[in-house]
Amino acid sequence: MPAEFESNMKYPGDECCTLYRDDDFWGTLSTWCLDGAASRAVDLTVVGGNDQVSSYWCGKNVWY
Repeated sequence: MPAEFESNMKYPGDECCTLYRDDDFWGTLSTWCLDGAASRAVDLTVVGGNDQVSSYWCGKNVWY
């Protein structure tokens, strides 16, 4: 397995989501965490991810 693939497959954390540009968890865009907040919304048009997210991985305490 290529090293790049392994690095993209790291668990984002119980209260985080990692967004990927490509299918199958390739091309990391960003990681977002609740940081103790009860809720948080991320507007992808503001952070530059609108129409660019093809896959994502969220932790066990995150609902989407």
